[in-house]
Amino acid sequence: MAISAEASVAAVISAQSEVKESEVARAILEDPLAVTTGALILQSLDAPSIGLSRPVVTPARGDKRQLERQWGIHVLAAAREGRLLDCFEPHTLLRELALRRPKECPSVYGAISANEQDFDRFAVALLWYRTSSATGRAYGLPKNRAVAEAYAPLAQWRIDAERRARDRTIDNDVAAAWLSILRGIPIDADTLTESEEN
Repeated sequence: MAISAEASVAAVISAQSEVKESEVARAILEDPLAVTTGALILQSLDAPSIGLSRPVVTPARGDKRQLERQWGIHVLAAAREGRLLDCFEPHTLLRELALRRPKECPSVYGAISANEQDFDRFAVALLWYRTSSATGRAYGLPKNRAVAEAYAPLAQWRIDAERRARDRTIDNDVAAAWLSILRGIPIDADTLTESEEN
């Protein structure tokens, strides 16, 4: 779905000038309801440096820092309003926030952790590790631990994981996410055991 959305944006933009392209990027990044699309734009800014294709739209070079800041404010507002985890691809959004606006992350963690159901959804989104046709979904700390630590120190993650893992009403995906924090390894949701595809 993200690819088709980007393709649609690209088709509209292709006939426009570079100035129009930067205006579209600015409008998306300033839109409080477009935080996932904003995350995808920001993520794609680094794509050429790792050999991927050029981003669909890019902000003007001088606008990047200010627009990242504005986008981070919108993500925090979405967390406080209880709509962040209903956004498309919260996994991508949360990881991009940790990399680009880590100072917003503790406030996002605090806002979301106030509601246990949302907190469980947050853990599932941020700790999604991989999906395999053979073993299903697995959860674990990101390879770049700074992503998780932007939200809270690992000691706090463990305290919260221990509390949530004791809840017998949570499903296997939630349990796997929290257990991956406690055990320090990726956990398969189907079996709640160590993922063999680390």
